[in-house]
Amino acid sequence: MEVYMNHKGEMENLDVGNLKIKANNSNIYELDRGVYFKKYLSKTWEDVRMNYDVFKKLKEINSPFTNRILEIYYSSVIKKEDFLKSPNNCVSLAYKYEFLEEEPRDLLKESTEYLLYNVKELEELILHQFVECNISAYDLKRENSVFSDGRIVLIDLDCCCLEALNKESNLDLNFSRLYYLLFDLLEKSPSFTINYLGRIDQLLWFENNDKSIYNILSRRLCKYKTPLDYIRSER
Repeated sequence: MEVYMNHKGEMENLDVGNLKIKANNSNIYELDRGVYFKKYLSKTWEDVRMNYDVFKKLKEINSPFTNRILEIYYSSVIKKEDFLKSPNNCVSLAYKYEFLEEEPRDLLKESTEYLLYNVKELEELILHQFVECNISAYDLKRENSVFSDGRIVLIDLDCCCLEALNKESNLDLNFSRLYYLLFDLLEKSPSFTINYLGRIDQLLWFENNDKSIYNILSRRLCKYKTPLDYIRSER
């Protein structure tokens, strides 16, 4: 059993269970069926750990396009009154979350409707809800997402932070990160070959005044059943 302080300043005794994954910055354990515990290694930098503000904002947003973070944990030696006064001055040690099983999918071969549905929902999350909450979406990539229950779900949002930026600047940053995520998802599809790279560039190409990747893809994919059909056309 290990003792931690939760986000309410209360002590919890946790049996961390079976070690499932050893990662560069953390060890991941199975607490219960479908509930995992991510414990940071002592060497892990503070800026790649989940912080209190982001944890609270993600709980408030409660999007089905992020995995559910259930609790965040701190050292049990911290005084409750000190923690509650300035929780962001405390470095998190771990957090508990719902584990999502990965569906085997090839995004290039998925239907255009599937891609557009997910892009629209991710755009609402990253470009609107995140921006309204001042969340800057760092480290979005294929490895930090899963295909689950018909959705592309963001996981491992540890690197996200609250930025002291105006909304327009944060919108621009999050737009570029959503763009990179989509490019990475397509490029790391099982059916991808290097010959497709140029057409993926054309598919995702945007002008400086473009503010919606969903609108861009809707225009370019309207005649095609799958992204791969678009990529293989006019080649």
